[in-house]
Amino acid sequence: MKFKNFFKKNKKIENQEQSDDVVYKNYAENYGSDLGDRIGFCSYLNTNCSVYHPETTVGKYTSIGSNVLIGAGQHPLKWLTTSPLVWNIIGDNNKIQPHPAFKNIDINRYLWEPYKPVKIGNDVWIGQNVVIMDGVEIGDGAIIASNAVVTHSIPAFELWGGVPARFIKRRFDDVTIEKLKKLKWWDLPFDKIKDLPFENVDECIKILELRCK
Repeated sequence: MKFKNFFKKNKKIENQEQSDDVVYKNYAENYGSDLGDRIGFCSYLNTNCSVYHPETTVGKYTSIGSNVLIGAGQHPLKWLTTSPLVWNIIGDNNKIQPHPAFKNIDINRYLWEPYKPVKIGNDVWIGQNVVIMDGVEIGDGAIIASNAVVTHSIPAFELWGGVPARFIKRRFDDVTIEKLKKLKWWDLPFDKIKDLPFENVDECIKILELRCK
């Protein structure tokens, strides 16, 4: 599903005749998302993405490319074996259970939490084939280059890439970033942002500062 096809099917977004909730629901259903209410307005996951933890969240206006793995788990590096065969695993009804091969094991002895939730902010762009390890937080406005492996949290409005992912640059100067953090434009009603000159960040900030007084 291409963006242009979505807007053809949902022309009412242009004049705000639908509520944000309805517009988002249509967007998610048409472009692809299986996160339910854990993904924000006008965010999407492209094809073949995997989200491991049920408490992982994605903010608004966030774009996630295809083949992205979110919340890749950890194995115990200091144990005799890294194999999950000897861990307590998540079984039916999300209860901790030993592996069937170890049915008599003391389930309180080998507790291991392989997956922690990931928090992805607003207006984030994640390229194709990115791996995001569990427990990571991605700040608002961040960009992650394709094929990166993210092992640490990424601050707002920074571009990271590589294996493991490292800081490359900031999207804007410090003053602009602070203004954007303060404005939180992604939380504003859609009718306050839909006519902005998006290609001119400084002008957008001036307009929003006036509208938000």
